[in-house]
Amino acid sequence: MVITRLKTPLLRLCLVVASLALGVLSTNTGERLAAESAAPAATSLSVLASRDAWLNADAVTTTYGRDDDLWIGIFTYSGKMDERRLLVWFDIAALPANAIVDSALLEMMQTRASGAGSYAIWPYQVTGAWGEYTVTWENQPGAISAGDPPATVNAVNGVKTWDITRIVQAWQAGAPNHGILLLGDGTTVGARVYASRESQYAPGRLTVYYHLPGSDTPRPTATTTRTPTPTGTTTRTPTPTGTATRTPTPTGTATGTPVNPETPAPTPSGTPTVIPPTWLRVFLPLTLR
Repeated sequence: MVITRLKTPLLRLCLVVASLALGVLSTNTGERLAAESAAPAATSLSVLASRDAWLNADAVTTTYGRDDDLWIGIFTYSGKMDERRLLVWFDIAALPANAIVDSALLEMMQTRASGAGSYAIWPYQVTGAWGEYTVTWENQPGAISAGDPPATVNAVNGVKTWDITRIVQAWQAGAPNHGILLLGDGTTVGARVYASRESQYAPGRLTVYYHLPGSDTPRPTATTTRTPTPTGTTTRTPTPTGTATRTPTPTGTATGTPVNPETPAPTPSGTPTVIPPTWLRVFLPLTLR
């Protein structure tokens, strides 16, 4: 009779202790998940061109900052050939000073094409100041390769993209932001035309993907495949010398907006709730008696 009467109180005591343990574990897990969800995640900044112009080797003192078109490549007309280049500048003052740049993509709307059906265009880091309505071939600023790969663009109109991660990383590391120079190899006959800020089409766009120190795992950097280094001998702009290789991915040949870098798959969070075995050894025999 005494044992029978004790069973019910002991069983109730075991259930109370187990419930308290589950509540503590649940609270701790909930607090950790809330803290994890509050951590800053990778994000992006997208801005339109604030300045753009093109340069003409056949008219070295002429300015083209107010044109609807932005030319690149070797253009032929009336038996003549001249080289053309494109300058574009973006205001990225909104990028946090401590941001860690994961990747950066430049987009330009191609509106016309001539010559070669496949054309490689290199992005260079501009190293000197220039004015949209005063820059000419004669007074164009210097530019260097930061190691970003060229985009091989076809003759189909539409949005073309360039991986300019290293240029933007250089700016973020303290290099002055004087914009980007786009140019061909200096020898291949062919030209590409892109929409300017004055055009009826969308102007150039720069999208920077970044994360802040202490945030979640950053997005992977954009990768492209390099093609042969341009061989032009025009002064002012050095020929590209970067030889770094990257994981091959299609570059510059597709139309439409670029695919953003992949977001890492979420990792499992939380831990299973387990009742300590010592409690079972103490209370379980009592409840089964």
